[in-house]
Amino acid sequence: MDASQDPEVTAAPVVAPGADVDPRASVGPGTRVWHLAQLREDAVVGADCVVGRGAYLGPGVRVGDRCKIQNHALVYEPAVLEDGAFVGPAAVLTNDLHPRAVNPDGTPKAAADWEAVGVTVRAGASVGARAVCVAPVVVGRWALVAAGAVVTRDVPDHALVAGVPARRVGWVGRTGERLVPDGPGRWHCPVTGEAFVEGPGGLRPTAAADDAGPTHTAVPRRGRPHPPERPRGATAVPDDLAARVRALLAGTAGAGEPAGPRDPGEPADPDEVSDRPMFGGVSFFLGDAMIASARGSGDLLVRVASERHDELAARPGAAPSRMGGRTMGRGWLTIDAAAVATDEALADWLALARDGAPERHRPAR
Repeated sequence: MDASQDPEVTAAPVVAPGADVDPRASVGPGTRVWHLAQLREDAVVGADCVVGRGAYLGPGVRVGDRCKIQNHALVYEPAVLEDGAFVGPAAVLTNDLHPRAVNPDGTPKAAADWEAVGVTVRAGASVGARAVCVAPVVVGRWALVAAGAVVTRDVPDHALVAGVPARRVGWVGRTGERLVPDGPGRWHCPVTGEAFVEGPGGLRPTAAADDAGPTHTAVPRRGRPHPPERPRGATAVPDDLAARVRALLAGTAGAGEPAGPRDPGEPADPDEVSDRPMFGGVSFFLGDAMIASARGSGDLLVRVASERHDELAARPGAAPSRMGGRTMGRGWLTIDAAAVATDEALADWLALARDGAPERHRPAR
């Protein structure tokens, strides 16, 4: 049904006085176009969208319903944004694979001298701030392009891509949260509990007929998007995780046993392994350097060598650590509970954490 016929969509579009909307452009009901935005001829914007300050939509660009195009984003024709797509601040969707100002003979290029190619952003997908999508590419349904990424090839549905050029570093659900592995080729969203299965064409929601894996319940979200609401305090840490970390570190400590809790003001032996309540969990130290933390969520915070950060962050179940809604420095990774479910996997990450300690705290080899 056309958005203008939907009984729930009745509000007229709101166009700021300073916006430049061509009379031949179409703006759907409930859509807001902010100051200094420009909508060129024949651009079509659906219902309940937001076109931010200074954004540009080229001639003939098609935007579905409930899309957000943030401040100073540049969307060049013939781009297509499906329903619920998000284009972040200062992101660019290009349209010329071989840009030139002049022809080989030095004459200025005219419209007839090149062929515009477009970017398609599928339903629910997001393109982060200052990212560039180099046409022709397709950003798959519910995919997430990280801020500053440069996309040069198609992005699969539900993929999380980052870097220059962009590559897949994980999977995300419809909330935008990174998916948690359940086993080979199986994933779930930690917020909604929705399950997914990985196939040759990418990720898809698990159908009832092929769902032989575990089921999950939704986790309530906090006011901020990262992380989901979780129990706080050292008492919330699963006893088995803290005990397993303590036992494994005891097996590799120079003294043979961890020292246990230590007064924060007490000088540390560089070879001593100790622990104390911190960061909503139990943190473990090598000398006075924190190397790991068993957290209330059941996942593990580890400190790895900074030069190996990108390599190790690409492992299944690993992600750059966040605290207070911000990404921590290089070398800090959060390992999902499922990725350290076995003692062998946990011991591997703890060994990497010991190697990631500052040089004066690293055990002799």
